[in-house]
Amino acid sequence: MPTLGKQIREARARAGLTTKDAAVLAGISRQEWSRIENGHASEPRPETLGRIERALGIEIRPEEEAGSHVLKLWDLLSSADREQVLADMIRRIPARSFSPADDVLALAAR
Repeated sequence: MPTLGKQIREARARAGLTTKDAAVLAGISRQEWSRIENGHASEPRPETLGRIERALGIEIRPEEEAGSHVLKLWDLLSSADREQVLADMIRRIPARSFSPADDVLALAAR
């Protein structure tokens, strides 16, 4: 699973924003944004994550099993991609336990 920083960087790129523009929208410094994207911030404060969510129009939520964060990208997927995620998840039920977030992130990365 991509790190929090990588997920934020990918969401920012999809939004067509520079680091500076995204930081301005979030109301944080460019340096702080860069530290988070590059994994140099220990654990960003919830207020900072909320600002990033609003700037990128996404939702960041904790991933219960991994203890890391995952972006909620479901709303960004087309209905065809959503159907594919669900079909893939159903096929895997007997084979392994799965995280819907992994499937959503994999499709969003295409």
